Amino acid sequence: MKKTMILITGLLFLSFCASLKIINVRYELPETSGILKGKRIYISFQDQRAEEGLLGPGAKDQLKGFTGRFAFAISEKGDPGFRVGTYDVETVIKEAFKNRLESQGAIITSKRDKKAYTLLIVLKRFYIDFRNRSWHFEMSYEAKLIKDNKVFGFRTISGESERLKIMGVSQLERIMGELFTELINRLDMIEIFKKAGAV
Repeated sequence: MKKTMILITGLLFLSFCASLKIINVRYELPETSGILKGKRIYISFQDQRAEEGLLGPGAKDQLKGFTGRFAFAISEKGDPGFRVGTYDVETVIKEAFKNRLESQGAIITSKRDKKAYTLLIVLKRFYIDFRNRSWHFEMSYEAKLIKDNKVFGFRTISGESERLKIMGVSQLERIMGELFTELINRLDMIEIFKKAGAV
């Protein structure tokens, strides 16, 4: 009996460690609208983070098996959502903006073309740490709307969140999903497209 309990405990421990390789991030879409219906948009991304890596020293100790990839899910308000895929930071952010813009009627192009606007996302910070028994997450980015080499809108969006660790990474995943959603949805698409005369 004792050996069985030790074996079960060991299996649970191994299962928990394996779960640390990928972190779940859920993005919740804002209310859908047709405000950008028919607008062709190309999403461009630049990584200008000053720090190296995603994890601070405390998070590295807690997430020793982390691969730097995220199980990304998308939901609408009130539903659990569905997993889109497992991605790196760049793809997670681009997928979030792609789905947000499509929910507003935009057509996302895979290549730049003369008829398309370019939404440039410049990532400044995407940082996870663990200190004082709490998970910490920080994110910051710049957004620019560009057409014919003219910048029509420029915004800087940033925020941070923390939550006491209870068990595993569930609290980290919760604050990441909440803050990620807030910051992606905080960018006022209508405002920057109005400046471009597009709506």
